[in-house]
Amino acid sequence: MQLQGLDNVFAQIYRLEDRLADSKTPLAASGQVMQASIVSNVMTGGRPTFTPLAASTIAARARRGTGSTPLFEYGNMVGGLETIVTDDSAEAGSNAVQANRMQYGWPNHTPARPWVMYQPEDIDAVGEIFMRHYSL
Repeated sequence: MQLQGLDNVFAQIYRLEDRLADSKTPLAASGQVMQASIVSNVMTGGRPTFTPLAASTIAARARRGTGSTPLFEYGNMVGGLETIVTDDSAEAGSNAVQANRMQYGWPNHTPARPWVMYQPEDIDAVGEIFMRHYSL
């Protein structure tokens, strides 16, 4: 007796096996989602909104002609963004020297303005990436 469609079942199993062996593809796509979210956080003034700049900072920036958007004076943090993907992880962040200071603040000087954070829609997008990648 021969089972109908058995070749199709095995083909799907082999396809899933190939996809399970490849974690870098969905991780790389997820890293791009994370990086885009970080850029959006900075360019929209924070999600949630960043603490406004101090009047002295706004005045100093006006003299330099660099604008009044928190976390975006010269673009170093956004320009320094990178995504690192390994076999089992993806990281997105900036190598700019002020990145940690802006994220966590500096007591009595700079308020924390968390900018490396992901929104619910980012988590949903990453979930969709993995669902598509691992689906039959």
